[in-house]
Amino acid sequence: MSRMPPDKTRDASGWATAGLWLRGTIDLAGDIYRGTVDIVENTHSTISERHRGLNPAAGIEAPIRRLVYRQVRDIGALSFALTRAGAAPSARLAPWNGQARAADLSLHLQSALNGVCGDHLARRGNALALDMTFVDAAGHVLDLAEAAARPQASAGEPDHLVILIHGLGMNDRHWQARNTDMGARLAGDLGAAVWRLRYNTGQAILDNGRALAERLEQLWLADERPARTITLVGHSMGGLVARCALEYAQASGLGWVGCLDAVVCLGSPHRGAPLARLGHLLARGLNWSAYSRSFVSLVDARSAGIKDLRDGVAWPAGDATENGHTGDLPGYLLIAATLGVEDDDPLADTLGDLLVGVSSAADARSGASRRDVALEVFPRLNHFDLLYDDAVYGHIRDWLVARQDVKPLNALNNKE
Repeated sequence: MSRMPPDKTRDASGWATAGLWLRGTIDLAGDIYRGTVDIVENTHSTISERHRGLNPAAGIEAPIRRLVYRQVRDIGALSFALTRAGAAPSARLAPWNGQARAADLSLHLQSALNGVCGDHLARRGNALALDMTFVDAAGHVLDLAEAAARPQASAGEPDHLVILIHGLGMNDRHWQARNTDMGARLAGDLGAAVWRLRYNTGQAILDNGRALAERLEQLWLADERPARTITLVGHSMGGLVARCALEYAQASGLGWVGCLDAVVCLGSPHRGAPLARLGHLLARGLNWSAYSRSFVSLVDARSAGIKDLRDGVAWPAGDATENGHTGDLPGYLLIAATLGVEDDDPLADTLGDLLVGVSSAADARSGASRRDVALEVFPRLNHFDLLYDDAVYGHIRDWLVARQDVKPLNALNNKE
């Protein structure tokens, strides 16, 4: 796998970034404007209709009200259309080709925005919606089409591929912080190639899982096969995306499953996350009153990815044969963190790692006894410490090394 050549990779720290944010922000502002007008009109209508008997001018007030709001929408639509037309030249003068390597600050802001409303951005074709891509440690996008056209990889290249999958509102750069880089350490200790997934975390977890599965199948069908063994390492939502990718691939009979040896989930909310449930409860609370019902749309504007974290992703019941799957299931390493001083501290389930409870991150229910599952709980750590803590990394490394020693490599030589 090779990265995009330097002449095709635009530096996102200059005009390309400015143009991207200019176009994307204008489009998003237009959507917010329309949504705000809808909320105001709905609230106004509710109050007017509920007190219609007290208003002697109710008969003429309603059509006037509708006319006024229609004009407000039309004026806003025209204003944003003219502004968008004025910003259009930026796409030609400083084009964003989708392969640009984003500067850290811009990428962090874009990733956070995608976590909040990424499904809406993608649905509206907003320039700020992230595409799913593999990137290297420097943030350069890896070109799958170029990989498919290249000849067989040389025998001296790594035969173990590790893919790092970030969590909600995050990106590939979050694996590199606090003077450590889990990807670089795994590459050195395992002799593996390490790719990092960058994706729109606001989209549904199932959709991201399917997209990842299809991209891995594209690699498996390519002449250049990147590895004989694949390991998926997911932090938080990333672990659920990895699981969904595997389950979709098994159900669809995709070939790359045969080389998947292990899945590592770091603080992944298999049973859901408490904060994600708060949004659902708030929406239900606003629905109780006709006067507040118009504001439910504000709460429901949160992304599909956030909504999916409310209940997590259930493990499939039964074993591989009961679900029509064939071949060996990969090994699972489920890692949880707790702010408590011991792994059985009462804080484990009340606070967990601040975002995910231990019982959710270490969930091995629904047929887990038929799986190769290892569980480990680390006290005195929060949700993000899992990315950087030496003890956590050491446990992951030792578990993967042990699997390399005792499990044969799954060959990719017999694709059909």
